[in-house]
Amino acid sequence: MHTMQLRKFLKALFYRVPPFSQEKKSSKGAGFTLLEILIVFGITAILAATTAPGFFRYREARQLPAQVTSVVAVLRATQARAVSQEGGNLWGVHFEYPASDPQFYQVFSGTWATGTKEVRTNLGTYVTFVAPASGTSTDVIFTKRTGTTTAATITLALKSAPSTTQEDITVTEQGTIERE
Repeated sequence: MHTMQLRKFLKALFYRVPPFSQEKKSSKGAGFTLLEILIVFGITAILAATTAPGFFRYREARQLPAQVTSVVAVLRATQARAVSQEGGNLWGVHFEYPASDPQFYQVFSGTWATGTKEVRTNLGTYVTFVAPASGTSTDVIFTKRTGTTTAATITLALKSAPSTTQEDITVTEQGTIERE
């Protein structure tokens, strides 16, 4: 009995499945065997398993430049608000790395403690602050009309490799904002 079942299994494994069609065609050489279909699925699974990690690393690596570009844009827009004396106040950006997530930056007018706070932006999933350090914060406050400030450096990095993927944003006393 077992030999008969084995023969049926092997015959089904190598039997050609007819194509999905209503027309009657010769079944000789038409369609695919179960073995051929399994081989194609196996090759597809191997290709997916080998390319997926590279795709995720690429996606993660793209987060850092995007986040740095966003921070630079926010700093420049905030500086422009200070130069135009919007609301008659100083304008600044507060960068905070609390002991627990999420890390964020937030635009404010006046002072951070008592001023008006704008929209808060959390850092992306894969990005972390290196400066300010954990448990600290940094304020970049631009003066009215001139846009000058105290010098500051904001450093961002990928969480997976913070020591090798750092990007600095330097704000000089003259108000120059540079991405390094």
